[in-house]
Amino acid sequence: MATLYSNQYLYNPINATYESVAQLPIRRGETVTLRPTYTLTAAIGATDVIRICSVPAGAKVVYLAQTNPDLDSGTTATFGLGNSTSATAFASASAGMQTATTTVVAQSALDVANNVFVANDNLLCTMSAGPTTASTGTIDWIVQIYMP
Repeated sequence: MATLYSNQYLYNPINATYESVAQLPIRRGETVTLRPTYTLTAAIGATDVIRICSVPAGAKVVYLAQTNPDLDSGTTATFGLGNSTSATAFASASAGMQTATTTVVAQSALDVANNVFVANDNLLCTMSAGPTTASTGTIDWIVQIYMP
């Protein structure tokens, strides 16, 4: 399993970690829209995880969409959208990477109880099955985070 990082993170060589550079909501009632991207330069693996963006404690994801090119010439690649508590909190076994498409997470999935982040966490795209024959390309997300 490889952990990959969107453009919302920068590598800090001093302590060898990735740090969030996203502008996140900090005041009650504030909503922030982020547009993370990740460019695959090699095939994505069956258990790879892409850290999309960080989410502060107490915040909610109120909109989540993923757009990608056809990253699988076959029909085997599936992924989940979630966090470190549940890799499939918002989407499970999505086939969206099998064709060029936009996957918009249903409002009912975003309204679930585990949507309120009780601690600082990361929004994740977790592969549950790898592609038949993989290709490269850029995955784009639109994420709206609200601090109630």
